[in-house]
Amino acid sequence: MKIRKSDLYPLPILTLAAFSYIRILTLRDVYLDDNYWLLSSHTTDTLQEFLANGFPQLRREPLGIFLYIFFLPYRLIGDYALLVWHGITLAVQIAAPLVLYSLVRDVTSGRRDVAAFVATVFVATTLDQTAPIMSAINYRIGLLLGLISLYLPDALLRKKIPVA
Repeated sequence: MKIRKSDLYPLPILTLAAFSYIRILTLRDVYLDDNYWLLSSHTTDTLQEFLANGFPQLRREPLGIFLYIFFLPYRLIGDYALLVWHGITLAVQIAAPLVLYSLVRDVTSGRRDVAAFVATVFVATTLDQTAPIMSAINYRIGLLLGLISLYLPDALLRKKIPVA
């Protein structure tokens, strides 16, 4: 199988996305709000007790449910949970620019150079602008799912696949 030059456009995007993850990786511990939520998840036994620690006052019960599940590995495997959290965050950090690259490439009729530029700018400027904390992954996941929700209908329309 011969590798074409055009197949290598996503490679620098992958590398840059992995390097942009360094700001999260260098913390090596929980930070800011993570300390509170992590302590709360460790000292409570049920989801209701966890949610009673401030989420109703913030009117953010869905976020509380998400964080309860997200911090659950800490209760199960202790300090090794950082590996799980960093793995999830790194996967999302790399997947988002690749989805954006694919979307822009398809919308611009195969212009890989434009798609690579847009995805690189996306990584370099860190569009999510969230603090590098573990509990902010909901913003990164939301950004990734938003890009996927733009990409999938475009891909279906381009292939002329009937929907329902």
